[in-house]
Amino acid sequence: MEEKKRCGKRVYSGSFRGSLCQKPYFATEAGGDWCRIHAPSTIKAKNEQREARWAKERQKREAGYAVGDAQRAVIDVAKGWASNPEDEMNIRALKKAVRDLVDAENKAKAL
Repeated sequence: MEEKKRCGKRVYSGSFRGSLCQKPYFATEAGGDWCRIHAPSTIKAKNEQREARWAKERQKREAGYAVGDAQRAVIDVAKGWASNPEDEMNIRALKKAVRDLVDAENKAKAL
């Protein structure tokens, strides 16, 4: 009787030497026999999905940082405006800071 092929991946779970994966053979890739879990194409696809998810999370986090920075900028400019409300430069700076804050919040909401 012919012995069924098994996955060639060494799995380390509680032992120093590890043991071969006991899953049945699925495909031959990169010079080895692999199960569905350890096939290089499966691992690559899983890594790409993970990287895409992390990139999206990073983008949301950085958008949140941008909103916080814009809020602090508005507060700083408002403090300067409060000390001299008649100065045209302070009024322009306050308008710009508020516009930047609105843009940052809109960008964060779009994600």
